[in-house]
Amino acid sequence: MTAEAQTAARAGRFRATYRVQFNDNFTFADAERLAPYLAALGISHLYASPIFAARAGSAHGYDMVDPTRISDALGGEAGFRRLAAALRAKGIGIILDIVPNHMAADAANPYWMDVLEFGKAAASAGVFDIDFSRPIALPWVGDDVSEPIESLRLDAAAGRIEAVVAGNGVPLRPASVALLLDRIGALEAAEAFRSLEAEADEAAIAAARAALRTAAAAAPDAFARALQSADLTALHTTQHWRAVPWRRTEALNYRRFFEVSHLVGVRAEDPAVFEMVHRLPLALVREGLVQGLRVDHIDGLCDPAGYAGALRDAAGEDTLILIEKILGRDEPLRDWPIDGTTGYERLNLINAAFVSARGRARLQRALEDEGLIEGSPERRLFDAKHAVLDRSFRPELARLADRAAKLPGLEAVPRGALTATLAALLAAFPVYRSYIDALPASLEDEALWREALRRLEHLSPGDAAAAGQIVEAALGAGGEPGDLFRTAFQQLSGPAMAKGYEDTELYRSVALTSVNEVGSDLGAETPAGDALHASFAAFSLGGQTPLATHDTKRGADTRARLNLLSHDPEDWLAHVKRWRERHAGLKQNDAPDALDEWLIYQTLFAAWPITTERARGYFEKALREAKRHGSWTDPDTAYEEALHGFVAELIEGEGGADFRSDIEALHQRLAADAARFGLGQTVLQLTLPGIPDIYRGTELADLSLVDPDNRRPVDWERRIALAEGPLEAAPAGDREGVAKLAAIRALLALRAAHPALFAAPYEAVPLRQEGWFAFKRVAEEGTLFVALPVTPAAARATALDTGTALRDGDFTRVLPPEGTVSVAGGRLAIDPDHPVTVLAHPGASSGPAT
Repeated sequence: MTAEAQTAARAGRFRATYRVQFNDNFTFADAERLAPYLAALGISHLYASPIFAARAGSAHGYDMVDPTRISDALGGEAGFRRLAAALRAKGIGIILDIVPNHMAADAANPYWMDVLEFGKAAASAGVFDIDFSRPIALPWVGDDVSEPIESLRLDAAAGRIEAVVAGNGVPLRPASVALLLDRIGALEAAEAFRSLEAEADEAAIAAARAALRTAAAAAPDAFARALQSADLTALHTTQHWRAVPWRRTEALNYRRFFEVSHLVGVRAEDPAVFEMVHRLPLALVREGLVQGLRVDHIDGLCDPAGYAGALRDAAGEDTLILIEKILGRDEPLRDWPIDGTTGYERLNLINAAFVSARGRARLQRALEDEGLIEGSPERRLFDAKHAVLDRSFRPELARLADRAAKLPGLEAVPRGALTATLAALLAAFPVYRSYIDALPASLEDEALWREALRRLEHLSPGDAAAAGQIVEAALGAGGEPGDLFRTAFQQLSGPAMAKGYEDTELYRSVALTSVNEVGSDLGAETPAGDALHASFAAFSLGGQTPLATHDTKRGADTRARLNLLSHDPEDWLAHVKRWRERHAGLKQNDAPDALDEWLIYQTLFAAWPITTERARGYFEKALREAKRHGSWTDPDTAYEEALHGFVAELIEGEGGADFRSDIEALHQRLAADAARFGLGQTVLQLTLPGIPDIYRGTELADLSLVDPDNRRPVDWERRIALAEGPLEAAPAGDREGVAKLAAIRALLALRAAHPALFAAPYEAVPLRQEGWFAFKRVAEEGTLFVALPVTPAAARATALDTGTALRDGDFTRVLPPEGTVSVAGGRLAIDPDHPVTVLAHPGASSGPAT
């Protein structure tokens, strides 16, 4: 069986996934209660966020502290088994999100504490990507702290002495414990700890810990005095770790997840570490409790291709493997033994179907004419990446420069110049990363490095010559120095893109914010027509097709509303002009500025109705990510408070009364179009090649903003009540999104009854009506036909002409629900109140399960 056939066979078992976000407020027991509801929707697999032991109070599970244990806070192993059994009873399996790239640097992490206590001699030293040539930096204290260690304390349960640093307990190294035990005359216990400096096997460690407990209990007063009178400064300078000011990230000597210092990189390339991290998820797969794995942040790993191969070998051919991978413009997915990505590229293409390229350009031009956005998208991205590298990734740049200096021809380059050139080359890199694991580099990877150099010649010509030397060395230097440099560069280029583009530029270039999404490209043309058909036809069967994830910037229906602005940009510009004039008196010290005011109006329109509290949370994040007025580390609180006050007045103040009337009138006028766009996105998600992935709660209208807004509690009772009743055609202005829920239930029932239709190739259907998009999928048992308006004006059509694409005869009408429609001469009638149309060949039953 070919790799493509194997992917198709695996994907055929995955009708649709439903993403849930486990945390203290949504546990295994909560998910267990949803099993009947998910079955009623037609879901085949629960798509679970990480379930492993995480930091206390974790909202998401990606700050894992122990991959070998299921989180007790979520319900523990017993709770997970009950959930799996309840789902299995309803015919539902599980896809599990795994995190091989990083763990939390937390006291609850036994591997991290082991390394802090024993340094490079620790049994866990190989777990983390740490430079042990200097102490492990702990960026916890303030700039004005002269003595980082506040006190010493005994952790009797763990059998160690801890230093208290910024309220956290950090273990002292064995030699320091021995000195303290010497002071109370516990010589045997002291010697037991001193011997651990040379050899720290499990038996010796256990014996030393027992001796410490005994010594502390035998002379409690003397022991307490020894801790209280210890020279804390001297102790601090001799540990395997060193506390440093939290702003001095340049002192860090371990790989982080992006710039998050409390998440430390894991060396999954080491077979022993791979085995430890994957022991539990693979055991769940082999037991049949889990059928698929979703790999978080695969680009952070040393060797993603090698990792994918190792995971496939370990998980077996029957396991679905998905990776979180963000593809750049025209970047193909590498030929790895996986089934697909989590689908950001698909989400953006589906959204693009509903965007007017001309209207989007008009909104962009409006901001450019005012001088609110300057420079090409390429220039803005370069500048944003360059800024975040300087601001947030100094330790990673220093590490990269250390490795670059060992390459042939670069030894004599001054360190400052070398670091600056590396930053420029990273800022010019065209995609998230390359995948060179050996020389010679593949043609694809060499082309990426050459393209970065070409861009740099245009964007920063002064750096081009030195960057050319680096590129030649990177593509030609063999041995360990070359391998170490390429690995460090590739592990940094992804974070630079993510933080520079997703978390900076997408909050600055805000002409039409519906296109500002993870995996988007603000410099690319909006695809339409044949280009969009070609992209959809290329979707693999094994990849997920989401409309929202826990990381998306806006909900699907939030984007749908915003997309409408591109179809009548002059109307929106007129509204903004009027609002600016009317609200000038609501500003304090000219805040918000004109660009932020533009973002405010789009956000409030898209998420309306919205509370002041929700808006405050969103705009705080938007301001700090944009870094135009402060940042997370240096917020401009005066500007922020002025903006929050302006927004609050619009939402609930007397000065915003007319604005609220305008917004309500806009929504009244656009409600039907917004509902059609929202339903159209859902229909594409469910009928294009791939595995539909529904994010928690978004089966009804999803007007959320970026996290944590998109992790708010879900009204499950309302959804359950709707799913249990009959779902007829929703009203044209369906603000609740009932039509989406009905479409999900009907189309997943069709997928269950006739999977061959959804494994069939995608075929474009050209229509003679402007503003319509259509395709079909033909299998031996029949035909699936999908047609939907992608402009507001097109929805008024009463008939479609498909030419010879559809044969004459009666077709079952899946959407709008119930009944049949006759095709004669390629023409079929359309209900203008419910124009989103899905038809099935007579051989395919389409009624939803009852």
